[in-house]
Amino acid sequence: MLKYISEGWEKIYGGKLEFIPDPDEMIKAALTHIDKKRAELGLPEYDSNKFGRSGDTRMRELEALPMEKKREAIYGTVS
Repeated sequence: MLKYISEGWEKIYGGKLEFIPDPDEMIKAALTHIDKKRAELGLPEYDSNKFGRSGDTRMRELEALPMEKKREAIYGTVS
């Protein structure tokens, strides 16, 4: 089953699920797969100076808020 999900799905659907216990290896495998797909689509290589602002700034702002303000920012106010 794992072989089908990780190899078969990629051939059929272009995507796959992998089960990698080491978080660093999991990230490395995911980024390698993304780079491969970018190349296949003719997209430019990833440039962290150009594309690296994926909402991290806003998340850091939210994480710095007190819990009550965090909830309000995420869920809105209760009326």
